[in-house]
Amino acid sequence: GQVTRQTEATVPPAVLATATLPPVTPTPVAPTATRVPPTATSAPTATPTPVQVYTADFSGAAPDWNQKPDANGRQYVQDSAYHVVVSTTTSWVTWQYPASKPVFKDFTLEVRGRYESGPEVNGYGAIFRYVDDSNFYFLVVTANGKWGFAKRVKGSWTSLVPLTSDSAILKGKAPNTLRVVAKGSNFTFSVNGKQVGTFTDSTHVAGTVGVFTSNDQPGNYHVVYESLRATILLP
Repeated sequence: GQVTRQTEATVPPAVLATATLPPVTPTPVAPTATRVPPTATSAPTATPTPVQVYTADFSGAAPDWNQKPDANGRQYVQDSAYHVVVSTTTSWVTWQYPASKPVFKDFTLEVRGRYESGPEVNGYGAIFRYVDDSNFYFLVVTANGKWGFAKRVKGSWTSLVPLTSDSAILKGKAPNTLRVVAKGSNFTFSVNGKQVGTFTDSTHVAGTVGVFTSNDQPGNYHVVYESLRATILLP
């Protein structure tokens, strides 16, 4: 999906379809009871295994991800990474997500990306709880060491955490790993293993995940996404 800051732009058909959200609350399976002899030592209780995981490492052709160029840029897989190139003369944002549209409600999400070229003030990062092109959250970092959090609601943008400097964010072409933990309306954000902030918002309850590129300063802007992994949290 992609839009200008001023007006809606045409979104390629491959990413325009609205996701139909299936039930997202997993039903835990009760463990089978086992009688332990009095003299035996019971094994520790195992940590429940998450029931839904989506991983993209872009090591192959990545057919689940949009690679169709358009008038404002292009996306392609090369060297085990997903490249997003934006080339416009206006302020522009673009987002991509897997065609399979895995749905997550409470989850952890990690996106590893890096700046390649262009204005260092522009952002790159993740979308999550994406319902459709008019409704989702996104978290970004910039190559000059800042992070921010915002949402899109019925096609309108709202900044929730303005771009804020943090020493956890590596500058320039060094890769950054962004992590979101979402539990209900509570969000915890980390970069490279350090917590940079939290936020509470109940606008979007569930949706898919993906990557987000913000070309706030117009020009040729190139970012590289090395991996994405989302895991549902069990109750």
